[in-house]
Amino acid sequence: MACGRNGGRMKKTRALPTAGGFDRAAPGPIGCGHAAAWQKFYTAYFNPYLNYHRPCGFATVVTDRRGKHKRRYRANDYRTPYEKLVSLKKWQQYLKPGIQADLLARQSQQRSDTEAARHMQKAKLELLAKCRSLPR
Repeated sequence: MACGRNGGRMKKTRALPTAGGFDRAAPGPIGCGHAAAWQKFYTAYFNPYLNYHRPCGFATVVTDRRGKHKRRYRANDYRTPYEKLVSLKKWQQYLKPGIQADLLARQSQQRSDTEAARHMQKAKLELLAKCRSLPR
């Protein structure tokens, strides 16, 4: 089954820059035959890590005397997306139908931030190893 614009053919690998010049071959793109496995990884590991455990900067917009808007990222502006959501007034109204607040709270406390990062990295490395060992 052909996939992608080039019918499933892979591009030639390119050299990676190193301190001494270009001498190693890059591994190249991952074949489209692995797309389903990557989608499962994102759904099961990466997205929960980003939503519940990795802080993001939420800007505070400040207007100066000339009316110019500037974004400021203060120390208290860094939160996980889940923490930002629950900090809003009446945040439950923004949930999709069928999603309950207690479910989100349980998911957020299932692992510590460090445990979640290690869990996600382990799954990613296993998937990359699997993708490299299987034919494209």
